[in-house]
Amino acid sequence: HVAGVIALMLQLFPNASFDQIYGALTYSARWEDFMGERPSNDWGWGKLDARTVYKLRVEVLGPPENLSTEVLVDGMRFNISSKSPLTMLFLNSSAHRLIAQKEIPIGSSSMYRLESDNEFIINRSANVVLRYSLWHYLDVKSPFGGTRGSGWYREGEEAWFSAPRSITPPICELLFKPVLRLNYWITEDGRRLHHPRILMDRPYTVTAVYTPDYGIMIFSWLIIAAGLSAITIILRRRYRGSRRGVEGGKISGQGS
Repeated sequence: HVAGVIALMLQLFPNASFDQIYGALTYSARWEDFMGERPSNDWGWGKLDARTVYKLRVEVLGPPENLSTEVLVDGMRFNISSKSPLTMLFLNSSAHRLIAQKEIPIGSSSMYRLESDNEFIINRSANVVLRYSLWHYLDVKSPFGGTRGSGWYREGEEAWFSAPRSITPPICELLFKPVLRLNYWITEDGRRLHHPRILMDRPYTVTAVYTPDYGIMIFSWLIIAAGLSAITIILRRRYRGSRRGVEGGKISGQGS
């Protein structure tokens, strides 16, 4: 019986070593409490079990059938998809390292991202399911910088973004340049957004649109004009007052 099991093992793994065969047999052997300590002179490593191998199955969920992802099993590279899973057999007692691709790019602004860790240690029969979800990139732009919200978002998620609400020119330029107010956002296809949020059903580029506000500039000119008018009035009054004083002095001198 033992020789027959070993023959089956060598059919599956013709390059298996003595230690691998021995380890798989002893690891898979069944042991019961009445047998005492393992191993024993009566039972050895236990009752022979022909299930000396275990199966690893790796499935992909999320991406379409025509999109494949890459996995590494002990450094060996495999391409799998939702239509073509990976099935491998290993000898019992052996451990293997599985590394899955974290991201599957589809263009420059969309990708499928793995929802779990991408590294697994396999030492028994297992069905590993690699679940990917679709993500899109949001690019937030402003002619004056200071934007927030650019990044990757899961499909169906609502993205919020922001930019400076107003751009005020330097004080020395307030008389010549208006304040710019954030009026709305515009997408790359010309759609206007009056609120800083968007449902990420695809990649988006949103740009802040500013409109000039001349209020502060006009107010500054009015203050300057009012100040100049006040100075002019004060100077006129002083000039008139000094002139009257001079004329009064002359009249007083003539009278004496």
